[in-house]
Amino acid sequence: MTKTGVKERLLSRILHRELLLNSDKCQRLTTSDIKPIPQNLQTLVDTGQVDADDYYLFQIYCSVQIDLLITTDVRLQEVLHRANIQELRIQHRNDFLKEYLK
Repeated sequence: MTKTGVKERLLSRILHRELLLNSDKCQRLTTSDIKPIPQNLQTLVDTGQVDADDYYLFQIYCSVQIDLLITTDVRLQEVLHRANIQELRIQHRNDFLKEYLK
């Protein structure tokens, strides 16, 4: 196993243990919990600026009124930044983990 593989496994374990298994930090949803997204986000999807596969991220973000969307999708971050979407905070996973694990 490479050093990169070891690091990825360690980060995966930390993510699983510290976030996904912690009910204070992770909320599981059913389809009935999902709400419609605001029109400005819908427009980004409808016009193809945001990949339709990312629609669920907006739905979840809006449904649970979370403070931060954590992703590895740099393109999504750039589109949201350019569109000046104020109600949706987004951060790259690596940047989040650096701060979170301090």
